[in-house]
Order: sequence, then structure tokens, then C-alpha cells
Amino acid sequence: MIAITLLMQHSKGALIKLRCPKCKVNNSDKANFCISCGTSLKLQQFHRQSRKLYTILFCLIILIFLGIVVLKLAIRNEKSSISSSDSDTSLPYQTSYDGTTLDLRQILIKGKFTVKDNQTKTTNHLITTLMSGNWIAAPTVICTGGEDWYYSAPKIKTSKIIKGICRPGDPVGLWQVNTDIETPLPELKSWNNRLQLYWYSYDSTKPYPEQIIIDSDITEAGFFKYFPLSKQFLKPGVLLQKNRLGQSENNNNDLSLIKPSNYYNIVGWTFGKIFKFAYLWCGPDGNNLDFETTVSSYYQSNFENSREALYNRGMSVANNNPLLKLDLLTKGICQPQTLALEDTPIQLRRPNIIKTIINLSNELSEQGYKEELADILTPEVIIKTDNIRLFEIAIYSISSCYSYADTIQFIDKVNNNFKYSNINDKNSIQEFTVQLYGNWLNELIHNNNADDAATVYQLALKEFPNNPEIHINGVKLAIINDNWKLAELLLNSVQYPAHMSDKIKLLENDISELKGAEGTILIRFKPGSKLIPVQAVLNNKFTQNFLLDTGATLVTIPRSTLNSLGIRTNRNIPKRRVSTAGGFKIAKEVILKTISIGNWPVHNIKALVLDLPGKSNLGLLGLNYLTNFHIELNNKKGILKLTPR
Repeated sequence: MIAITLLMQHSKGALIKLRCPKCKVNNSDKANFCISCGTSLKLQQFHRQSRKLYTILFCLIILIFLGIVVLKLAIRNEKSSISSSDSDTSLPYQTSYDGTTLDLRQILIKGKFTVKDNQTKTTNHLITTLMSGNWIAAPTVICTGGEDWYYSAPKIKTSKIIKGICRPGDPVGLWQVNTDIETPLPELKSWNNRLQLYWYSYDSTKPYPEQIIIDSDITEAGFFKYFPLSKQFLKPGVLLQKNRLGQSENNNNDLSLIKPSNYYNIVGWTFGKIFKFAYLWCGPDGNNLDFETTVSSYYQSNFENSREALYNRGMSVANNNPLLKLDLLTKGICQPQTLALEDTPIQLRRPNIIKTIINLSNELSEQGYKEELADILTPEVIIKTDNIRLFEIAIYSISSCYSYADTIQFIDKVNNNFKYSNINDKNSIQEFTVQLYGNWLNELIHNNNADDAATVYQLALKEFPNNPEIHINGVKLAIINDNWKLAELLLNSVQYPAHMSDKIKLLENDISELKGAEGTILIRFKPGSKLIPVQAVLNNKFTQNFLLDTGATLVTIPRSTLNSLGIRTNRNIPKRRVSTAGGFKIAKEVILKTISIGNWPVHNIKALVLDLPGKSNLGLLGLNYLTNFHIELNNKKGILKLTPR
């Protein structure tokens, strides 16, 4: 209309004369000069022609826009499938049959579908309606979390659900409620794309439904077809279509004979915000349905111990039991995904589950549940969650209650498959691993456990070949093995940061001291200890562990060592009466050909054959051996120096 009006106005404008800009006299619309003053009118001619052209272009644009709008409306109407000549789009709430007003609030029986786990705790529930044949509909994802399913509704006793229909690929299952009810129920019918589709919300206060138009693509899955919903329909409800003439249970064309409960057929469902689709039934009519599976077999074959089932059970655990909740969620994340992403409720999707796992782990860590966290947060859990914060909590928990070896092994297992989001996170874990190796080596060196320290050092060096902290521990290890040449070589093999200068000076002093001690026996022990362990070789064939004892007159060896050395005794062998912690004992006296510590043998040493109380595998290194040396003891450093006389 706007375009036509503009064209008419333009047509009228063609009769208007050209007005002279100078003398204001009207001239013919074809005049080039003013008839009064002779002024040129070409500029007025040009402006007039330009206005004419713009008017025509504007009218064409409006006409094109109107054509596009009409075309889109036609396509939308075609998609909605409501143009059938036999469909009735008038709402029926004003009509009565046999004196009964049609009111969906009275017709639909809205009940609660509940899923419980083996501890009778509710893991899932939703509102759904009962249909003829006692069928209800429930999304497959709701059916995770337990195999005890129930249905309850006003005036209906809570009933257990035992059997139903749900085939592979079906997003929704139909389940039969084990109950007797006399109230007429709406029938389940297959969706007819030629009939108008209605939707009724379970919480509606109106007695009638509203029309719903399918304006998007429809996806087919098993017995169902589904399409996305707009926001206004994201509530639990049913999809309805009117019972057509000739389809009533009386097979009569008189609509007045159709029961109110049968005026509408149920053809589909909506299940609320977490299910953003409407599901249309395309299988057999409800009266022709028979169950195909039991709840128990369906659950066991599809969901028992599945990811979603464990998630459901975990999320249903009360907040006052975070350990159980975390255990179930972490077990779930290690299972393969059962449901497609679009079928998985938002609260059970990976980002939400990982967020919950991290929050629970933080809470439990702060409360001191380190051992429990160390057991729950396995390498597989850390890799599956791929979260650096959870990795750090796990390392902290394991290192607090397990050995260095266990912690480093855990880190190595995770590192093989962990995807770091940035280099800073990776460096942080590496620095902590180096610190663990350093602490481990320091502890072994402090306890004079040179053999184990050497093994750990090789492991650390293989993983961190250029790390100065690792090299310093190698230097310490060489020093306790009295190998000043190796210690000096290791100390000079890498560059050290400035903050380590004090450590370097101490090691250089130790190396110098070791150089000056050549020609002596250095025995290292735990600084401050009253017991000084010494290892010696007897008769060049058997290694014996001793305790150095300056209060013992003679060397002692256990009875088992006598056998290992092959020394035989008889009645004539000398014996001595010895005072021990357990009282006086008689000990045999033997001669040891040599006692060697390092490269210094001492020959023909008397020894008593005596098992020490509580230390039957140890001997005492007494004064008859020690008098062969000058003794220097530095208990603070844990060094015993024996210089041959």
C-alpha cells in the first residue's frame, strides 16, 4: 500500500509546473528557461528527475521485502503441517459432551516417576502422565542410577514398575505401571503430521491446551521423532492431537459419543528444561502395545555401573558424605560414556562433574582426608579429568602419607598422558618432582644408605640430567663413598645458580677434607647417633655388620657367623665368662685371621662367639681391634676417622 501511494503521488507530481528560483514564476514542466526572466531551469529539471528515480527504487525495495515475508510465511505453514483440510484448529474448551465440560486438568493424571538405588535412595524423578494401558513415558537418561522404579499419583497407590518398551536408540522408554485404575485414561496414538499439534503443561491453570507449531527439522530415533523446543515450551507436559472422526472407540461419526478422556490422544511429551526437545511417538497405538523387556534386564544391560549411573548415584549423595560422593563421581569419570551428549542432563555433563570433583577434593584436603584422597585420586582419574588443580591435590595427598617412590611413580604415570594447558603448570610439576628426589636422596644420605641413594640418584639423573639440585646430591653421594675425585668431577660439571653458593662452599670443604684424609678409614654414621654401625670383611670371605663399642674389650661375632666362616670348635677351645645385658654368659674364644675395613686389614684378632640380646646378627668391634688405629670422632658431622698406627 505504501508503494502504491507513493507511485500515485509521483503521478500527480508530474502535473506540477517548474518554479523559477529567481522570480518565482511557474513555467512548463518541459521548459529550459524562465519565460519571465530567462533564468536557466535545467537544475530544477535534474532535481525533479532524481526524485522520480529514487521514488521508483524505494517502491521496488518495499515490494521485494513484502514478497520475501509472504514466502517465509508460506514455508512456515507448510512445515507446521497444519494445512490439512480435515484438521480442526478451533480450541474445544467451550464445547460440552453429554453435559461434561472438557477440562484437561481433570482428565490427565499427573504422577511422579521415581528411580531409586540399591540403598532405596532416590537418584532421579520426573512428572509424567498415565495413559491407557497404564503406560507412562520417561527419558532413558532418567532411568540411570538404580533399577527400582516407582510411579505414584493422587488417588493411586505407589506402584512398582516392572516391564516396558525401550529399544536401542530410543531416547524415551514406555513403561507399564503395575496398578488397577477405573478412571478413563487418554489413549496413546501415533503422531499424525496432518493434524494440528497441541501442547499442555502439567502445571497449567487452564483447562485447555495451546497450539504448538513445528518450525524446525525433525530427527528420527527408533519409535520416536523429536524436534527442538522454544523457551515457552521447556516445561514438563504432553503433546496432544484431537481424536478424528471415525477414530473413536465407538467407531461412530458422532463426536458427542466420544468420552472427554478420548477427545485428545497423547502423541508425545516434553520433559522440562534439561531436555530441550519434544518427543513424538511414532510406534503402534497404545492398545496394541506389549512389553518387550523388564526394568531389571534393561538397567543391567544399559546402565549398571555405567558412567551416568555412577554420576547419578554420586550426585544424589547428601553433602554431609563428601567422600562417598567423590568416590562415585571419580569411578564414573573412568567409565565410557553411555549416553550421547544431547541426551545427557546438564548436571551430569563433564564440565559440571569435574567442577564438583574439584570442589569436593578441595574440601576434603582442607579437612585432612589425605590418605582417602590418595586412594581415590588415581592416575586414571587425573588423566580423565585433565585438571592441574586436581593433579596438585593428588600429589600433595600422596606425598603426605606414602613414600617418595610412590609419589614419583604416581607423577610419572600421570605425566605420560596428561595434557598441560600451559608451560607454567608443567614446570611447576617438574620442580616438585625434583624436590621429591632431593628430599629422598637427602634422607638416604643422612641415614648412610649409600646403595639405595645411588639407585635413586641414577633415576633422578635420567629424568633431570642437567638439574643442579640433582647434581649436588650426586656430589654428596660420592663424598659418603669416600670418592673425592668423582665428587669434584660432579661438582664442576654444571653451572649453579647464585642462591646455591653456600651449599657449593660446604661441599668444596668436604671434598678438601676427604682429600686430606687419604690413607685413613672414614666411617660415616647418622650425625648425633650413639650407635656407630661398621661393616667389615672377616677372613677375606664373609661380610659382617658390627657396632663400634669402645667399652668392649674384645671383638664379638654371632654364632651364625662362626658357621659361615667354617670355623669348628671343640671342648678344648678357650672360654670366657662375659657380662651382658641378660646376665653372665660363657662365650667361646676364636681367632679371626683378618678383619678388613676398606683396604686396611688387621690380622689375628681374638673374637668371642656371642649372640647379642635382641641383635643376634650383629657383632661388636672392640678395643682389641680399635687399638690398631688412632681414632677421631666427629659426632656432629657423623664421621669416624681411623688412622693406622
